[in-house]
Amino acid sequence: MPKGAYSKVEVVLMDVRTGIIRFTSMATETETAAKDSKDFDVYETTVNTQQQATRKALAKVARDLVGFLDTAK
Repeated sequence: MPKGAYSKVEVVLMDVRTGIIRFTSMATETETAAKDSKDFDVYETTVNTQQQATRKALAKVARDLVGFLDTAK
């Protein structure tokens, strides 16, 4: 039976000299996976699925942040 997970990541870039928030980004990603032959049990499947969703969300906010920093030169 497939297991589902979601992850929500928020990034805030603040100028600590002024306290002004220069950039924010938020991403919510979902992932589903069935038990793999490499997984020891259903708990391991669930944890792996959560990690995959988190990786996808982190990758999205990282791309957003890099795009912001490229334009802020």
